[in-house]
Amino acid sequence: MKKLFYLFVFLFISSFAYSQGTVMERYNDGKKKYVNIYTGSGIAEKLTKSYYYNAGCNNVIQEIRYYDSKGKMYKNTKFHRCTSKISWSSVYSHKTDKTTDKSYNEDGTLMDGYPKVYDGNKAG
Repeated sequence: MKKLFYLFVFLFISSFAYSQGTVMERYNDGKKKYVNIYTGSGIAEKLTKSYYYNAGCNNVIQEIRYYDSKGKMYKNTKFHRCTSKISWSSVYSHKTDKTTDKSYNEDGTLMDGYPKVYDGNKAG
């Protein structure tokens, strides 16, 4: 009975969400191409983020995609080549059922004609 109790405690504690990254694809030179980040484990495992890397820029992150609890992308952020400056972002709001896109110049200013707002989830 005592062993069963410890097993239950172990399973209960291990069921709490934790993050783990999995390299999904690599470039020919072995550098990461994209990595998925998951929380949970087993049947409770959920995709939460994907990182896409630029091989030509010492594997600097080029794009980050965010996923909701149902696995649908709700936010996408892209960066200017070889920098950490945001070039484009798309964010979906479940509350308003609208997607807002923003595109940025390299100096960080918003490009003409942005932000743009769309009905539904257009993130991506």
